[in-house]
Amino acid sequence: HHLTAKWLKEGVKTAFSARTCIEQFMDKLQHMMGKQFAESMTPMAEKAHPELDDSPLLNERDHSKFRSLIGCTNWLIMLGRFDIACTVNAHSGFSMAPRQGHLDGMIQVFGCLKKFHKGTIMIDPKAPDHNQFDVADHDQWKEFCPDAQEEKPCRDMPPEEGPLGANLRMTVHKDADHAHDLVMRRSVSGILLFLDEAPVKWISQRQKMVETSNHGSKLVAAKV
Repeated sequence: HHLTAKWLKEGVKTAFSARTCIEQFMDKLQHMMGKQFAESMTPMAEKAHPELDDSPLLNERDHSKFRSLIGCTNWLIMLGRFDIACTVNAHSGFSMAPRQGHLDGMIQVFGCLKKFHKGTIMIDPKAPDHNQFDVADHDQWKEFCPDAQEEKPCRDMPPEEGPLGANLRMTVHKDADHAHDLVMRRSVSGILLFLDEAPVKWISQRQKMVETSNHGSKLVAAKV
């Protein structure tokens, strides 16, 4: 109730989280693994590199458990827990031949979810303040399509008073971790798309090409 009151004061009336799903997964997965997951502050250590892991390959039974952990985290990412997306992305590439270190890494992910199971995405309708950025005006492609006209329905049209309500601003944040994979030298793109102050789309994925510079990897992320 305290948090809800704080949100309302800031104009936020809607929020969603994967808390219920996390709690259900936690019970089933801890039973599957036969142990309680230790809480963790982060889903993966900053300097961890699963591609360098040389621990023993998992047996068939543990291999199945690893795939279950990956599948559950993919659902949670879709439900809004994009804070684990980079870590899951780094481990999911080993689903065909995972090692003990990869299984331990995924257990750490759930240890982080266990500690921060209340993580919530707030649907904030306030427009972000971009005054600090110098953005040039665009001609809406008129240079290439000078004769284009907006198509409007011929009947049942609302009055010519412009859009109803305030304008909606789309903001995209992107970055890239250059050559994150120390074996294949592939970079990782990280992208967050906001409508006003509400995140609505998140992407963390390995880039298909190997870029020779940090600048190149950022351009690939920008293209996505």
